[in-house]
Amino acid sequence: MHTPRSTHDRTEQTGAGCLVGLFWITSAGVFAGGPAHGPTTTEVLLTEDGIGFKGPLERRWPWQEVRAVEVVDPPVRSLRRILGAALDMVSALASPGLDARLMTVTVRTATEAFLVEVEPAVAVAYSERETELSQQLLDRLVWETFSVRTMTAWFGSRTDTGALKTAEREELLSRWLSSD
Repeated sequence: MHTPRSTHDRTEQTGAGCLVGLFWITSAGVFAGGPAHGPTTTEVLLTEDGIGFKGPLERRWPWQEVRAVEVVDPPVRSLRRILGAALDMVSALASPGLDARLMTVTVRTATEAFLVEVEPAVAVAYSERETELSQQLLDRLVWETFSVRTMTAWFGSRTDTGALKTAEREELLSRWLSSD
């Protein structure tokens, strides 16, 4: 049976990191979704130079080649999601090994689209606003009007190592989006 991991559990498994929107931020880089937990899971790593899939599916693109990055079906807080989570638990009991919590990251280039399923960085669900702001930030990364360095520098300068509340994450994403 799949049990959701808390932010604390994720920190212990992957080293220091912090959830902000659809991202898991560390001093070494930024993940779209969470870092992989096992050999069959792929992770999406955003760096200054580009985006890459790491795990069973290995690919890498410089930002100049990327036309779009989209996160499809992240877990978002809603009544539908709560009911879906209840159904997922029943399904997990009936079919161990399937993880309905995965979300899809799509990377589009001028000629192709690549899809990979990743684990969300959040233990339960994101807010709708957090998801929208995160997608806008992904767009800014693709357009090269925002830098992963801003996110990793923020993480490196944190003095509070606790998890951010939803409102704090939304405020930080908004601040990053309004920066030049």
